[in-house]
Amino acid sequence: MTLSVEAISVTKTDNPDGALEALKKKAPFAEEIVTTFGRLAFKRAECKAALDQQEPLDISCDPEQFAQGRPLLPSLFISGSRGSIQQSAACMLLEMERLFPSIAPVLASLRTTFQDAPQSLERLLDALIARDDDSLASLASELDSPLEVLVFAGREIVKPCLERRVQTLAPLIAEMPWSKGYCPICGSQPDLAFLRPKEAESSEYLISKSGQFWLHCSLCTHRWRFVRAKCTYCETTDHKKLEYFSSSNHEDERIYACNLCKHYIPCVDLTNRKSATDLGMEALVLIHLDVLAQKKGFKPLARLPWNQFSDTQQSA
Repeated sequence: MTLSVEAISVTKTDNPDGALEALKKKAPFAEEIVTTFGRLAFKRAECKAALDQQEPLDISCDPEQFAQGRPLLPSLFISGSRGSIQQSAACMLLEMERLFPSIAPVLASLRTTFQDAPQSLERLLDALIARDDDSLASLASELDSPLEVLVFAGREIVKPCLERRVQTLAPLIAEMPWSKGYCPICGSQPDLAFLRPKEAESSEYLISKSGQFWLHCSLCTHRWRFVRAKCTYCETTDHKKLEYFSSSNHEDERIYACNLCKHYIPCVDLTNRKSATDLGMEALVLIHLDVLAQKKGFKPLARLPWNQFSDTQQSA
């Protein structure tokens, strides 16, 4: 059986409790974290499904700039998605207040600010998509919010909107080559790599001896092919600098790491799986690999609330 891309996407579930139980069985060592962030992911999928129809974006892709590594999504995404962004903020911040009581007062303050001053929310999301750390730090100070909480809130607000946009943006670049380890649509780092069953190759550049190597965006959830024997961060192809390791009990779950830049990404092998896999949840249940990699001195490609362990323990 070959799993299609559609079969491994994050979807709204009618039975979140049952889905959570299945997740907890896969990660009994992190039951509380899986439960909390699992419920947040289900709310995000519910929010995405409930968003009003978004206005079409007047967007085109310059093949030359794209080939040089410029992601597709421009800053006009925010101004062209104001309605859905406000819907998402109202939905996601309330759920985050419930799930993360230790930071609920800050989240409630942000929710009020974003309602009264929508331009503050637009500034936040523009800075997030542009990966403008200076603007994020300045806004955090202005809003009297810890930077980590502000970024966490902004990411959860924008994700449902971006995931809806990906459905229409992905076809624009489907046949265009992309050789970078960051997302070709939004420019974010991947939170997960996965191996899919081999198919006919359109390029010798991508040929692998086992499964096809794919990456999953930590922000917009887009998936794209990547070269297996290459660091997704510093792009070294020196095999002496690259390594992978797994836990003793799960050989289909592993870490790909680079000893040059010291970054890592968790990877799941889907080549022999007979059922669909929810990639949005898979990164979460691989938290034991995050622990293993960080004990070895590696840093995650995508900084997420659950792979920054001291931060997670304080906020979860």
